[in-house]
Amino acid sequence: MVAVGLVVMVLTAALLLATFRRAFARQVESDLALTASEIAAAYDPAAPGALRAAGGGSLRVTLIAPDGAVLYESQAPAPAENHLGRPEVRAALADGVGTARRHSETMGYDTYYHALRLADGSVLRVAMEAKNMYAIYGDALPAVVLACTGVLALAAIASMLLTRHVVRPIEQMAENLDDIQDSVPYKELTPFADAILRDRLTRQAGEEMRREFTANVSHELKTPLT
Repeated sequence: MVAVGLVVMVLTAALLLATFRRAFARQVESDLALTASEIAAAYDPAAPGALRAAGGGSLRVTLIAPDGAVLYESQAPAPAENHLGRPEVRAALADGVGTARRHSETMGYDTYYHALRLADGSVLRVAMEAKNMYAIYGDALPAVVLACTGVLALAAIASMLLTRHVVRPIEQMAENLDDIQDSVPYKELTPFADAILRDRLTRQAGEEMRREFTANVSHELKTPLT
């Protein structure tokens, strides 16, 4: 029971992690695409300062020129590096829409990117940092360990009680070997009881033969000795 409990918990955890990871990623990408579309619809090239109201919190808004130069960055001054090599920017320039996800090993975060090509040829990119499912699972690890400990403790107690319940009739059967066939608690033990009964009958027959042989020998010896 303990082994089954462990296997079930491990398989359940792995299945839930894989399922929730895909669902979580799809939800973040869907929300980001909707946000990017709303910002792009409200964007006015004549008033680029309006983008400042769009960014904030965990949302990052970047405006990139067709040549890859960063025209606006919501969370920091516009970096000097060229963004033309970014996969989401290249895809947006080529197909109109580009997405990407990059993972930070040090921070334990995934950064999701969604880029749209605007009417003037520039690229509007929105990005959001989100804890990946492994980091979320790590936060829940104490609760998981506590649940595992509880399940194992319950399994151990239940197995001991069940073992006592199963073994007690067998012990009672062992105390009544003379009528063992009448006290078999489980049908699976019937062949075992039959074997014990045959063994006892064989032993009894052998004992009777021994007594009869001894009596005969004693009688045959007494006559000539007398």
